[in-house]
Amino acid sequence: MLNLRYFAQFKGRPTLLISGDQIDLDPLVSFFGEWDGLDVDLLDQLRIAQLVGIEGIKTLIIHRTRGDVVSVLEWIHSDGIWNISTGAQEKITSLLGGLRSSDSPCHQYLDIGPSNSQIMCSVGEYDFGS
Repeated sequence: MLNLRYFAQFKGRPTLLISGDQIDLDPLVSFFGEWDGLDVDLLDQLRIAQLVGIEGIKTLIIHRTRGDVVSVLEWIHSDGIWNISTGAQEKITSLLGGLRSSDSPCHQYLDIGPSNSQIMCSVGEYDFGS
């Protein structure tokens, strides 16, 4: 099962941690590969695709931002807004694909640019239970 959790402090910063096994990443890889840039709640999309564990997050709106390669997460209470440029979407899709094909536990940081929060996607490293 794919898990998304918000931590006020994880590795020194507020963090969105996305964790699971390789196969759990399939809906996430598909989403970022096909996303057309319209605002959407990622949590709703993942709930449609599979069983997902969510903790500390009410909504996670994916929003297209213009300009440079940027992937920045903002938090307002338990609501997140993940601002992603077209270039960052391509990079995130590639990073997730690499995680999906890895045979070893690993992680990638999906935030790009100045942000107080970090976005970490982990495969086989963190098991928070279901």
